[in-house]
Parts: sequence; structure tokens; C-alpha cells
Amino acid sequence: RMMEGVTTTSKKNERENAYITQEMRKIMEEMTTMSTRQEVVQISAQEVTAKSEARTSMAITDLENRLQETTNHIAAKIDAHDVGITALQQQFGALLEAMNKHG
Repeated sequence: RMMEGVTTTSKKNERENAYITQEMRKIMEEMTTMSTRQEVVQISAQEVTAKSEARTSMAITDLENRLQETTNHIAAKIDAHDVGITALQQQFGALLEAMNKHG
């Protein structure tokens, strides 16, 4: 009779152990799934950040290029203005000389 009791207890323990093992497996699987989801979310966030940074960088480059073009344009106008002033000064000088000679 005692052996029967021990056998019954042993089988009950085996069933409980099997159940606990099964439940632990489920929990481990869920944790793995959650970890994978978290990684996917992190990767998505990194991609969004990278795209945002790339767009910002492109926008900055575009602004820098436009600023450079404007600067070049203004510089060209200043040069043309200087050339114009120099030409006027030369003409004025020549006119003064002519007036002095006749004066």
C-alpha cells in the first residue's frame, strides 16, 4: 500500500513538473516575442531618425548652396559696380585734363 501511495505521488509530481515546464516554455516564448518586437520598434525608430537626419542634412546643403549662389551673385554685382566706378573716374579724369588743357 505504501508503494502505491509513493507511485501516485510520483506521477502527480511528474504531471505538475510537466505543466510547470510547459508554462515556463510559454513564458520564455512570449519574452522572446516581446524582445523581438522591441528590437523591431527600435530599428524602426532608428530608420526614422536616420531619414530625418538625412532630410535635414539635404535641406542644410541646399540652403548652403543657395547662400553661396546669392553671395557669388552679390560679389559679381559689386565687381561690376567697382568696374563702373573706375570707368567713371577715368572718364572724369580725362575730362578734367581736357578742361585744364583748354583752360
